[in-house]
Amino acid sequence: MLDTHPLARMAQRFGLTIFDLTVYLVIVVLLGLIGLTAILSDERDREWVIYLQMDERYLYELWISTPDGSDQRQLTATRNGIWEFDVSSDGRYVVYTQRNFSTGGHDLFILDLTTGETAQITDCEGQDADCYAPKFQPNGRLIAYERASLNSSSPVGPGAPRIWILNLDANETTPLIDESNGSVLGTGATWSGDG
Repeated sequence: MLDTHPLARMAQRFGLTIFDLTVYLVIVVLLGLIGLTAILSDERDREWVIYLQMDERYLYELWISTPDGSDQRQLTATRNGIWEFDVSSDGRYVVYTQRNFSTGGHDLFILDLTTGETAQITDCEGQDADCYAPKFQPNGRLIAYERASLNSSSPVGPGAPRIWILNLDANETTPLIDESNGSVLGTGATWSGDG
C-alpha cells in the first residue's frame, strides 16, 4: 500500500528514500520562501538617513530620507521641537531630546521606527533636572546622557552636568559614577565601537 503513495512512487523513480525526498522538498520550500522574502523586501527599508529639519514653526523635527533623497518624510511633530538625537546601531530606535520652554529643561524620548510609537524615557523635568546629549550603546540597550540639576528653587542656578546611564531593559537610570565620595562632573559621553 505504501508503494501506491505518490511520494513513494516519486522516491522509487529517482532512487531515493522517502526521507531523502522529504529533505529535498523542505530545502526547495525554504529556498522559495527566502526568494519570496528577497523579492518582497524593499531595499530602501535598509538604508535611511535620519536628520533634523526645521518646520514651518521654525522648530527642528526628525525627518527620514533615502540616501538619494527620493523618499522623504517627517517622523516627529513635537510641541517644542527636537534638540538632538542618536540612532541605535540596528537602526530601529531613535533617542532624542525635547525641551520644555517653561522650565528650560529637556527630557529624553525614544521613537521605535518599526511601529512609529514614541515614549518618554526620563522624567528629568519632574526631578528638577535637565537631560540631554543621548548616546546609544552599540548593542542599543543602554543610553548614556548628560544630566544637570536645574536648582529651580535655589538662587544658585543650574548645576554642572554629570553622565547618567539609562538601562532600557530594566527601565532605570543611574549616575555613571557613585558620588558618595564627592561630585564628579562629566560631559561628552561616547561609547567604544563594541560597547
